[in-house]
Amino acid sequence: MILGIIISEKALHIKESINKIWRVIIQFLMTLLLSIISFAVIFGLLQGGILMTNRLIGQQTDYEIKGIVIDTSKIISRGGYHYYITIDDKILGRPIEFRVKKGYNRGENLTMTVKKGSLGLLYLKD
Repeated sequence: MILGIIISEKALHIKESINKIWRVIIQFLMTLLLSIISFAVIFGLLQGGILMTNRLIGQQTDYEIKGIVIDTSKIISRGGYHYYITIDDKILGRPIEFRVKKGYNRGENLTMTVKKGSLGLLYLKD
């Protein structure tokens, strides 16, 4: 009888300590999850703000890109087909990727006019 009381008392302490461990683990995971969600929201708002500032505020200049299409990909979305092309720009000397409505072939010479925003980022005006 006394042995049963001692064993059940120890079992209660073990259950309490296990519950405390799980509580700490769950609190840690919730904090981690909320931190990741907060980071994603802040990152998205900052990125959107930078792109909108580049496009809407300040001086917008035309910029001509001349180069060879080095990569293409076709994406199917709700609005139909979208194409992503990567151009090896001769003027900048680096590859540039754009989303376009028309498909291009690899190796094709391409000249297109894009806009250069107030922050120096290039974008296509639809």
